[in-house]
Amino acid sequence: RVRDEAIDAAVVTEPIPAGGDLSCRTIVEEPLLIVTPEACDVSRGTKVLGELPFIRFNRLTGTGRIINSRLRQMRIRVHETMELDSIEAILEMVAEGIGVAVVPEHCVTVRYIDKLKVLPFGDPPVTRKVGFVERTQHPRTAFTDALYEQLLASEADREQPLSAAIAKCAKVKNPVSSTGH
Repeated sequence: RVRDEAIDAAVVTEPIPAGGDLSCRTIVEEPLLIVTPEACDVSRGTKVLGELPFIRFNRLTGTGRIINSRLRQMRIRVHETMELDSIEAILEMVAEGIGVAVVPEHCVTVRYIDKLKVLPFGDPPVTRKVGFVERTQHPRTAFTDALYEQLLASEADREQPLSAAIAKCAKVKNPVSSTGH
């Protein structure tokens, strides 16, 4: 739609359709995480993906393609139970003990910290890029430049949900007394 001039710009996940008359600027690169039910034994690391029912994020999306490709590269055979378009629905199902999934870090918020265990997806962790795509030449570059800068500023100000959740959980489970004990 950007190439066809129906819209000025789009926020997309990789693979990012750049080249030719399109350019792409990265907004953020974030890790993908394995999420399991809280009761799950995660000592076997990524092998848990092949041991529990797998709830797949839509493989037609950029993130879904990244996950699918990396599963193949890692030679992990999953026992797929369903494929969904909603990461929130996937997290709810994992939290209820239905299976295991791979999701972007920003989706794992404080709401889930007591219901899930999280592991890095790969070593080094697999990431996804979120980018800002626009035509290389168009009449509204001042507008799209300002929008891109606002997206960058918003991302820089965003507290990492998982990091915040882990810190909050650690404070609750391991409170430090005023005497230092």
